[in-house]
Amino acid sequence: MSNTKIIITGITKLDVDKLMNKIIHTDDSMNIIPKFTTNKDDESFYNKYLDVMTVNLSFKNNSLIYISTINYISTGITTDDFLNNDVCFIDMKNFNNIPDKIFKDFDILVIWLDSKEVTLSNSDKIESKFFQERIMNLKYMYFLDDNLHTINEQIFRYLRADEEEKKNILEENS
Repeated sequence: MSNTKIIITGITKLDVDKLMNKIIHTDDSMNIIPKFTTNKDDESFYNKYLDVMTVNLSFKNNSLIYISTINYISTGITTDDFLNNDVCFIDMKNFNNIPDKIFKDFDILVIWLDSKEVTLSNSDKIESKFFQERIMNLKYMYFLDDNLHTINEQIFRYLRADEEEKKNILEENS
């Protein structure tokens, strides 16, 4: 269908796992980009365990899309997993940590999920401000408290469109 990578981000009350599963269900050739964790207890369908040595080596070799470390536990996405899969959720803080080069080198569609029902902390407000400035130079679709079906429908409408129609879809959803 497309080589477009889909990054879902934002501050939302939606069940993002359900949205990602809906996308994969709509087109079973697409795969969820797994995140890594250095905590074996956090290993799951969406999180794969990587030992600290492997993460350090990946970092030294510039083969991470992003990494975040809190209380000695690192999480992130490897370049290999990013290249070989299609869709993921990255919170705003970690989205802001992705190098600009990634957005220049890959065809990425950002799905920005927002909600009127969420109260932001001061740090979330800062991340949100930076995110809003950054996203203006990217291909994105904005959804405010929309349902999963509508979001999924618009994503696939975009993925199946020609270049002119893609521009129109982005304008409609921004």
